[in-house]
Amino acid sequence: MLACETGAAADRASATGLAVRAALRRAGERPDHWWAHGSGSPAADREECSAVLPQIGAVPVTSSKGTLGLALECSALIDTALAVESLRRGQLPPVGLLRRPDPRLGGPDTVTGQARPVPAAGIALITGIDHGRSSASAGALVLGGVTGGQGDHRARREEEL
Repeated sequence: MLACETGAAADRASATGLAVRAALRRAGERPDHWWAHGSGSPAADREECSAVLPQIGAVPVTSSKGTLGLALECSALIDTALAVESLRRGQLPPVGLLRRPDPRLGGPDTVTGQARPVPAAGIALITGIDHGRSSASAGALVLGGVTGGQGDHRARREEEL
């Protein structure tokens, strides 16, 4: 883990922007892909994209919600585990059940259809957003340094035995 920050504000976009800005500053690294919270709500997804895309530019983006759904407070933890495995395997999975990204999201490079390669020593940005009614909080994690390379970890473990 290179950095983990939270932000709180009156709205989701501001909270997300604060968390991402602080995490990127602390990490001192730019992500080469993004695990978006991606709740599937058109309004919430537009807010998230408007807060994150200007800070990271055109990097591939995925989200687990299309496949797994929203796990509320556990969503960011699940996305972190998936991002670690993605970095270890060198593959960024597509957003599940998504055929055509919403054109109103501001043009993220959404991974659809099939997985894409992740650079060796890749850096992931993971965002998580609370869905409070009167205020909002968000978290951002910059993750890197995951080793293990591609391949089946079970096969490597069997070789070790």
